Amino acid sequence: MTAHAQHWRVRIALVTDTYMPQVNGVTTVVVRIANVLREFGHKVVVVAPRYPGHPAADSHELRIPSVSFPPYPAIRLSVPKFGAVARFLDPFEPDVVHVATEGPLGLTGRRYAVRRSIPLVTSYHTNFPQYARHYGAGILEPLVWKWLRWF
Repeated sequence: MTAHAQHWRVRIALVTDTYMPQVNGVTTVVVRIANVLREFGHKVVVVAPRYPGHPAADSHELRIPSVSFPPYPAIRLSVPKFGAVARFLDPFEPDVVHVATEGPLGLTGRRYAVRRSIPLVTSYHTNFPQYARHYGAGILEPLVWKWLRWF
């Protein structure tokens, strides 16, 4: 790595409502992003749901208690506490917060970044408006779009 590249190391907090051991597109992308950023010398931490039998892999992860989502039990819904997330992220001093999902944990990551005046980036992985239509809840589509635009 060049001296110039070393100067630009960034501290990145990745926040996601789905993560390992759950295997899906979001998890795959988040894991790859974290790995590539670390390969380039950036510091990365992950805030993600806790899955039964899968504690945090290391000190670079905060696993938030979660419950299974009844229609899709493999998906976990976290019940994040802002204070717990802040106590984990504050000492890390992120330069940027990257929220990968628009669920409860993503909302907590967004709130953290806004309250701390830290740059926030998001990524869009799942077409929830289309899912609403597909699963017979098309009446919710405008509300879903409104939520996503606000997020």
